[in-house]
Amino acid sequence: IIKDERGWNKKLMINHKKFPFNDKRFRQAMAYAVNRQEIVDKSQRGFAAPASYGLLSPDHDMYNPGTPSYPYDPAKARKLIESLGYRSGADGRLLKDGQPLEVELLTSNITVAGESVADRDGEVIKKQLEAVGMQVDHMNMEQATTDSRVKKWEFDLAVSGHGGISGDPRILNEMITSQYGVGSVNSARYDGNPELNRLLEAQMLEMDREKRKAIVFKIQE
Repeated sequence: IIKDERGWNKKLMINHKKFPFNDKRFRQAMAYAVNRQEIVDKSQRGFAAPASYGLLSPDHDMYNPGTPSYPYDPAKARKLIESLGYRSGADGRLLKDGQPLEVELLTSNITVAGESVADRDGEVIKKQLEAVGMQVDHMNMEQATTDSRVKKWEFDLAVSGHGGISGDPRILNEMITSQYGVGSVNSARYDGNPELNRLLEAQMLEMDREKRKAIVFKIQE
C-alpha cells in the first residue's frame, strides 16, 4: 500500500461581496446544504475524503480536531435561508419578493489521461442546492475563463482547487485574506472578521512553535 498525506483540496468559492452570500447565515446554509461525502462517492469515485472547514489537512500536525463542522442537513439549510426573508413557492422553490433564489455555479474542465473532461463536482452540487429550493445555473467553462471571472468578483459560486494544505500554516493567510491572497484565484480574499485578521497576523510573527500552534488552532475555529 502506498500512502501519502492529504495535501490538496477542492472547495466551493463564495462571492461574499454580494447578497445573499454576504450574509453569514446564507454561507452557513450553503455548508449544511452540501453533502461532501456524496461528492466524494460520486464525483471522486471514493478516492478522496471530506476536507476540514479549517482548511488545514487533517494530516497536518497543526490541524485542530475541534474545528467546527457542518454536517449535511438540508432542512437546517432551508431554515437558515428562510430567516433571510425567503419563502417557499408552489413548486417548492425559494422566493423573495416573488423572485426565485437563483445562483450561478462555475466549474472548469479537468485533464484526465491527457483529455479535457467536465468536472462532475458541479453536477452533484447543483442537485444538492436545488434540493433545498435554489435555482442553480451550472456553467462549465475553460479554467482561464473561470479564473478571470473569480478574480474580478464576477461570480456567485465556483469550484476551485489547490495544494499546500499540509505545508506551512501560512497557507491560511494566503487562502483567506486579500492582503496575502491578492492575485490568487483560490483565495477567499475575506477581511470581514477583525479577530481572524489579528490571529492570522499573529501566527506570522510568533516564533515559539507551541504558541503558534495555539494561534493556528484558533484560526481554524
